[in-house]
Amino acid sequence: MNDSVKKEISKLFDEGKEILNGFVEDKEEKTGILRRKYQVWYTKALIVVKEILPSRYDEFVECYSCSKRKEISCSNFSMSDYLLGFSVSRGGVRAFDPKTVGLMRFVTQVDIVKSIVENVDNVLFNIKNNIEFEILDNELDSSRKLLKKGYLRSAGAICGVVLEKHFSTVLSNHGLKLVKKDPCISDYNDLFKQESVYDIVNWRFIQHLGDIRNLCDHNKDREPTKDEVEELINGTDKVIKTIF
Repeated sequence: MNDSVKKEISKLFDEGKEILNGFVEDKEEKTGILRRKYQVWYTKALIVVKEILPSRYDEFVECYSCSKRKEISCSNFSMSDYLLGFSVSRGGVRAFDPKTVGLMRFVTQVDIVKSIVENVDNVLFNIKNNIEFEILDNELDSSRKLLKKGYLRSAGAICGVVLEKHFSTVLSNHGLKLVKKDPCISDYNDLFKQESVYDIVNWRFIQHLGDIRNLCDHNKDREPTKDEVEELINGTDKVIKTIF
């Protein structure tokens, strides 16, 4: 999926460069076509920037249309102003070249898309991790609710599932593999210590969490205590927030 996303964003960047070069070449017979192409490109690029690089979204929009201004000036002249044929004069003299300034805004937009292309792996990685973290965090909330209602084994079992899901992601992040088809917490834990994903202190901590989880899932000799399950929940929360 990442490869297909990268391919589409790269294609979007190339389209932007092509349209920009068309404007720079200044072939009057193509101006109307380029304007329509730009509008289509802007609509597609706007969605990409909003979803993948929201920190640059407002800047991207302002390059197209400056919403907060009392009068048009060089500093707030936008790409849409250029497309609409606006120009600014002071005392009968044009204050600035609208094409130059307008296309500067377009260059900024293309550069923003370029920055996504160059950092798309890290961006998509962060998005994926944030989505997974939110899902796991919601499951931990369910575990806490079960604990409050006294369903200790069920609360602990959910923590085990959360840990295994998170460790599957950690496994992928580090390019590691496990031969076992359905690995358990101890399988991940031993491999991560062996491959120096974390140190022996974390290994012992996670081993302890795994023991509590097993008590909730398998051990019928005694019930897990409320304190043990609460420790498991808090420990699981710590793991998903600190180990990647």
